[in-house]
Amino acid sequence: MSGTNHTKKKAKTVPPPPPPPPKRLYLGYKTSSSGGQRESDEPYSSRSPEYIEVTFTSLSRESGTFFGHNIEVTDEVYAADEVYLVVVRYRDGDSFGSSHGNWTVWAAVATEAEAIKIAGSITDGSLVKEEEKAKGRVYFPWTGYFNGLEGVEVHGFRVATKPPEDTSEFGVTVFRH
Repeated sequence: MSGTNHTKKKAKTVPPPPPPPPKRLYLGYKTSSSGGQRESDEPYSSRSPEYIEVTFTSLSRESGTFFGHNIEVTDEVYAADEVYLVVVRYRDGDSFGSSHGNWTVWAAVATEAEAIKIAGSITDGSLVKEEEKAKGRVYFPWTGYFNGLEGVEVHGFRVATKPPEDTSEFGVTVFRH
């Protein structure tokens, strides 16, 4: 018998390369709130309702604003000159108080018709029902014991490469949609 080894060498498996990083758009906004103060000095006192206001100022391919919200988007949406955001406004709270006007960007799409269709499915509750049917229990920030849907907005933006200069220190606000 010769000293040869008849076992096959296993080929090394090389893991596939990681997917490219997702594309992102950056939403500039300004926000303010009123209310939400404690109603007494007691440790677990209730708070007055808080009301949140938000103004969306820009949508760009590059970040640059302090108040920027990054949104993961498809290649199609990233390449579009005009993008439509579906923004859900909702109330939230706990045993001690509530906040109104909370917001989340639910979708970013390339057509107004698609944005309106998504907004309608949120408003009529069919989006929640379809997701729960497909995936079981699903979290939506506007559903829950203390939470509730206040409204759905569609915002259309011309997408800029860079966010606009912040001129708010001079008392001028620029809105580009």
